[in-house]
Amino acid sequence: MGFFIKRYICAVSVRRRLLLLFLLPPVVYLLLSAIIPDRYLVEQTILVPKNARVLVGTKPGSTLPFSKLISRPDAFFNNDFALILLARRMNSETAHRGEISPPATLKTLVSGTMNLKMKAENLAVIQYYGDDRNLGTTLVDFYSTRLVERLKTGGPGSKIGKGIKQAPARLTGRPIVKTARALWRPDRLFPAGILTLISLFLILIVIAVLEFSDPAFRSERQVARYLRLPIIGSLPDLERISQALKKGASPPRGK
Repeated sequence: MGFFIKRYICAVSVRRRLLLLFLLPPVVYLLLSAIIPDRYLVEQTILVPKNARVLVGTKPGSTLPFSKLISRPDAFFNNDFALILLARRMNSETAHRGEISPPATLKTLVSGTMNLKMKAENLAVIQYYGDDRNLGTTLVDFYSTRLVERLKTGGPGSKIGKGIKQAPARLTGRPIVKTARALWRPDRLFPAGILTLISLFLILIVIAVLEFSDPAFRSERQVARYLRLPIIGSLPDLERISQALKKGASPPRGK
């Protein structure tokens, strides 16, 4: 057993250039990850009337100035009723795949990916930033439509001058999708490590197959067993002798 272990270690040393191939899969993975977009920014612009108020509850009078909603977007995104409606929509869209989106899971997802901010004086932007383009499009479409509906309810300050109503809130254009790339992200460390271990294991198997499928003799003992004759002497390693002579040193003794 010890002989085969030594033989395998020697084979790994001789084929060390082949061993370096285990770095190829993780390097290819990291290069592709840097080239292929892995983050998406989905934006929808909304025209917001001046002094607009947003219906934030189920009661007709429970409104909030839009300026305060901008500073507290969680009050809009994480509204319990809105999350229930969003869960129903997402479950209906993915029912053929058997996926379920409970409100509790959506709340965590929405908190980490959605944002509401002002782009100009009367322009608000609902944004999604994450790694799922289709999910981002769904979330932005749902919350943009809901915000327009909440703003349409009006309230104090929704009129200009002598009873002239302001133009209602509306979506301006279609959602814009932007892609983002990065040379490195921390979440790539684990898959890169797994690829490295797997590729190293496979290369070691290949080296073992190449070594033990080689019918050449590897020791005097193998020669003696094959010939069924005793070994009375052996030739030294001629390559080592040649290298020693080139360096001007005395040649190594034969075994």
